[in-house]
Amino acid sequence: MSKNKGNRGLIAVASVLGVLAVALVILIIVMIAVPGLFNGRGREEASSGESSRQESELSPGSQTSEETSSEASSETSSESQESSDEASQGGSSGTEEGSSEEGSSDTDESSEESPQQGTDEAYEAAREALVEELLSQMTLEEKVGQMIMARFPGPSSGAYYAEEYQLGGYVFFDVDFSGYSEDTVRERIDGCQAVSNIPMLMAVDEEGGTVTRVSDYYRDYRFRAPRYIFEDGGWDAIEADTREKCELLLRLHLNMNLAPVADIAGDPYDFMYDRSFGTDLDATCEFIRMTVEIMNEYGVACSLKHFPGYGNNEDTHTGMAIDYRDAETFYNEDFLPFIAGIEAGAGTIMVSHNVVTCFDPEYPASLSPELHELARSLGFEGVLMTDDLAMGAIQEYCGENSAAVLAVLAGNDMLIADDFTGVIESILSAVDDGMITEERIDESVRRILRLKIDMGLIELPQ
Repeated sequence: MSKNKGNRGLIAVASVLGVLAVALVILIIVMIAVPGLFNGRGREEASSGESSRQESELSPGSQTSEETSSEASSETSSESQESSDEASQGGSSGTEEGSSEEGSSDTDESSEESPQQGTDEAYEAAREALVEELLSQMTLEEKVGQMIMARFPGPSSGAYYAEEYQLGGYVFFDVDFSGYSEDTVRERIDGCQAVSNIPMLMAVDEEGGTVTRVSDYYRDYRFRAPRYIFEDGGWDAIEADTREKCELLLRLHLNMNLAPVADIAGDPYDFMYDRSFGTDLDATCEFIRMTVEIMNEYGVACSLKHFPGYGNNEDTHTGMAIDYRDAETFYNEDFLPFIAGIEAGAGTIMVSHNVVTCFDPEYPASLSPELHELARSLGFEGVLMTDDLAMGAIQEYCGENSAAVLAVLAGNDMLIADDFTGVIESILSAVDDGMITEERIDESVRRILRLKIDMGLIELPQ
């Protein structure tokens, strides 16, 4: 009887040990499967699962500085932030767990700004303060003068008109270089800058190919058209060509190139064929992006042209061109190189004189409020400028001086003009008559001053 009792005792002990062993195994399995359950974070995080990981990926710890900067810089940033969040959620599970442990509970970090964001905001604040200070010191006449990109009147009167009207800039043509040494050109430009309260834009059309103003006289041969440079040497050749153009212009104390051409033309008989980069949209966008970035690097202002896209239209130097293409064509093709340039930081866009019927059947683009609003809708905040108001298309439509008033009302910030004294008088008269408000003038002058500050022509106070 005692022996049976002993056996039953051993069996009971074994049963208890067995149960404990099973419980221990289960405990180990649970710890492995749910590592956060016993690490001090509690059961709530373990139950949140994937949603916790996704939230942690939105924290600053898992964002790049560019994403964090864009979060606070503009109204449109929320859309780009959502797309970057979706992209980050596609990462590896290891990245997800790491960011979950380090960033999901620190909500205060989302308000912190990256070093780059702080730098950008400080620069913009300083720039805006300087813009407002300069604007407050200018007369109405000086403000209107800043809106004029005048045809250079010649060596004997260039400095006089620059001082008299405080012009925004001069545009130079072949005749202003032919037969003159580099030293002479520099002296003339420096003489104009010396009498200008606000440094002037000194511009040329040096596209390469059929449109060159400078390289014929200060190089062994003119710059070739970009499309042919690319065919022979690819992107390295385009980069080298763009850098050499910038260096040549700066050597002559020119600081603006009315280029690059963002138009697309596929037919060799199109007016813009030799001036355009080609028909490949991706390649044209890359050409525009690269060119703008290099020019900005050198502090040479660029001008994307000819908005909204020239297509296969006739030469507006000699008469009116009417573009009957539909809006879809512009959105799917013509606008894309301009958008690439805008995103790369282009300072100005030149608006063509074409009548684009799908957007405005009545006015040339350069005089159309609808087309200027469209340019702004693409994200452009810089200087919008007309093509030359002395061109045949405008002369056929209306006189240069009356076109100037319409150009300002349409939304242009700068006007390229031959008869710039008459243009200035027309704008001042329109202000006196109440057709144009001084507030409208101020909008344009602010953009012009920002451009000149960004170029380094006007220095920010230290």
